[in-house]
Amino acid sequence: MSTADNKRDFKFTERASVYDEQFEGKFSEKIYRLVTETITLSPNDKILDIGCGTGTILKRLSDKCNIDGYGIDIEEEMIQQAKQKCPQMQIFKCDCTNTPFEDETFDSITACMAFHHFHDQNAFAREASRILKAGGKFYLADPGLPGIPRTVINTVINVHNLVGKFNTIQEIEQIFKPYGLIKKEVLKDGLFQLIVLEKVSE
Repeated sequence: MSTADNKRDFKFTERASVYDEQFEGKFSEKIYRLVTETITLSPNDKILDIGCGTGTILKRLSDKCNIDGYGIDIEEEMIQQAKQKCPQMQIFKCDCTNTPFEDETFDSITACMAFHHFHDQNAFAREASRILKAGGKFYLADPGLPGIPRTVINTVINVHNLVGKFNTIQEIEQIFKPYGLIKKEVLKDGLFQLIVLEKVSE
């Protein structure tokens, strides 16, 4: 059993039905808006939101453009909320490092306020690259914490044996680069950062 297997995951199960109205949902509003305004969409694009939660991003993207939307999450209650919000989309319960999709399925992938929760960020980067089309974009939105707060929070995460890690932009770039996902753009809004990566052709 790996060290990651022994770590405790942070659960949103009990708050799924009220997530959007409570602190986490309101706190994420700015980053949802940043992604929605930045992402480039064409009609019928296949879009996957990883760690889709209650389906907020998928719903907003579908309001912006007629997409073929998909979502994955590990929380059953979150998935049920997402299915109610986005009944025309396909929402699955699965781990982000082992998805049911074929190679090069998606035109774009989003991950909003999710990456810092992932137990194996390198394995996730490999899987994201596998299911993203060549030339496709990956929009990774997460808190961009300053140095000292980031170090303190990551230390607390480790001390309490929790899953996850907050990264710098440079760390994220190094995680994804070996899998052909290259940083193209970084946008910031307060404590939030949106990193746009593109899958380069081999």
